[in-house]
Order: sequence, then structure tokens, then C-alpha cells
Amino acid sequence: MTLSNIFFGKKVVQQAYLNNALIYQSKGWETLPSTCTEVWTKDYDISSSLGELVSDLDNNLYGLNINSLYKFDSNGSILWQKKLEEFKKSDEHNCSFYYLKFNNDLFFAKGNDNSKWFIYELDRDGLIKNEYSIYDIYPCSWSKISSFVIDDKYIYVSGYTINGNYEIYNNYLLKIDRITKKLVQKTTVFIANNTLISVDKYLYAEESRAFNTGVLRRFDKDDISNSSIIDDLNNADIDNHITSITSDELGNIIYKTRNNGTYKYSTKDKTKIKLPIYISNENNSMCVDYQQNLYVIEYISPSKTTNLLKISSDNTLIYKIPIKDATSPILTVDYQGNIYYKWDTSDQNHIKKLINIEKKGN
Repeated sequence: MTLSNIFFGKKVVQQAYLNNALIYQSKGWETLPSTCTEVWTKDYDISSSLGELVSDLDNNLYGLNINSLYKFDSNGSILWQKKLEEFKKSDEHNCSFYYLKFNNDLFFAKGNDNSKWFIYELDRDGLIKNEYSIYDIYPCSWSKISSFVIDDKYIYVSGYTINGNYEIYNNYLLKIDRITKKLVQKTTVFIANNTLISVDKYLYAEESRAFNTGVLRRFDKDDISNSSIIDDLNNADIDNHITSITSDELGNIIYKTRNNGTYKYSTKDKTKIKLPIYISNENNSMCVDYQQNLYVIEYISPSKTTNLLKISSDNTLIYKIPIKDATSPILTVDYQGNIYYKWDTSDQNHIKKLINIEKKGN
């Protein structure tokens, strides 16, 4: 964080600004109550919904849909577009994207229902640096990826195999060496879609079970066959599972469940608390900024209202403001703490950039 201006009083800092936004005032470093200010809103003639949106260290955005990978600058301008056909095709037909990740390097997965899944590592210009064929690494027919995460040395891929009747009969979690592109370890577990995350020495994910039940499970990265249950998701409702999961840099796992609330689990204290968020099936996107504040979209079905919530690292609700209720909403945050809210209409994608503090000064 770089402070642009600091104004001193007689003995204490009176005001501090970050990018012309007042973030601290009087009494030393007392945090101001936050509001949310719009920076810009851009409309894009991208007919297919951007299913993923992530930010890099330079606050550029990358968006991915079934046709293309896009790079946007911090002003919302499209820097480049890469058609997915420019990458090695996983099949001639029925191609689909899966997931986009940024962790110092940019990765995305692409494939179809016939095991032809690839994970690509790209440079900032969208050129392929490395390619990982999941089928070559772990051959199995009619396989799908459910999640993947990366760290400095390994890629962790979860998936499952289906038979001709589309029945799941084989589940897996793979640990793949990024340098040798070899399978290091494998264990059998059914991990729910988009729930695998990496925190320090561990992986966390929902292990799905019969009748839509599941548990939050922790896997040891050194030995992914070594795992333990963190939370039983179904102690209150048989039809309960994780709809969104993220983590902060304080060692907390934050996960939103379908029918039983949103929780923060401390990996240090081994404690769980319920956050002040209305349970929502429709809007599940969450993200965390550099100050470890949580942002989440909340949809209240009785009143049909959609809100953007900011919750501080000490679990205080900072603000709850109405936002546009629209299709396929996504939240992400850049490394300066700016929020990007993406939604769809019938033939366009829209992105709104918000600063989570009140702008002041020049």
C-alpha cells in the first residue's frame, strides 16, 4: 500500500490518502467508516457471459468465457482478446472453458466431456508458457475437472469419471509437478465443483456425499491422502453444500452454504463463526481485499433486492448497499482494494469499478 498524501496535526496524523481516497483520519491510525464510490461503468458487446474475472499484480483484469480470454486494464479498456481456438483444441466439438486462476502466473483450464482437458499457463500477453494435458498425466475416459489450484511447485486437480449413463463412478484429487508435468500423488475423493482452495500447507474443499450432503475437508499438501474433516455441512439440513468459498491472509476459510448460512473458519484457532449475511442461492460471489475485508453479494428473495456487503476482518458489517440485480454477477478485487462488479444483460457484459472508500481531494 502506498500512501499518496499524509497531513500531520500537532501530535498525530490527521489524514492519510490512498490514491486520492481518504482512508484514515485523526486519533493516529483510526479506520474511517467506509462507503462505496463508483469509479466507472463499462458495457461490452460480449454476448457470452464472462464466467471468471481475476486481477493481476498490476491491477489488470482477465475475463474468460466459452469463446475467448480477455485482458482489461484498470480503466476497463480491452487490451487484447484471445480466441480459445488459438490454443490447442481439446476436441473439434463441444468445447467448454473451466476455470481461471492468477497466482503470480495466469492459468486456465479448457476441455470437454471426453477427457480432453488441458491446463494452460500463460504470460501477460496471453501466450502459452506451459501446457498440461490432464489425460496424458492421468488417463481415464469420460473424465471431468471439478476444480484446480496452483502454488509455486504444484498443480492440484480434482475431478471425476462418468460412465455412458453419466453416472459418477471414479473420483480423484491429483498433485502434479509444474516442472516435470508428472503425477506426484493421487487420492480418491469426490470434491464439489469450484470448492478447492489453497491455504499455506493445506488444501480445503467440500467433499460431496450422497443426497447433496457434504463436509469441509482439509488435505495435507505434502501427502494429499492425509485429510481430516473440518466441518459437517449437513448438521442442519440434508440439502446443504458450499456454493462459494474463499480465504484471507489471516488463515481464515470463508464459505457460503446453500441452506445454513455463511461461515468463517479460523485455521489457527480451529473455531467457526457465522457471518451477518443473508442466505442466498442465486448470488454466491465473494472476494477479499488487501486489508482482509470480505465483499459478498447478497440476494434477499422475499424483497427481490441485491446488496453488496463489506465485512471487516473483525467480522463487523461496514456497509450494505443496493446494487443492480442482474444475471451472473461476479465480484473481484484488485491489489489496491478496488472492487469490480460484473453482471450480464441479454447481449452484453457490464463491469462496474468501485472504490471501497469515499473519494476526496484532487
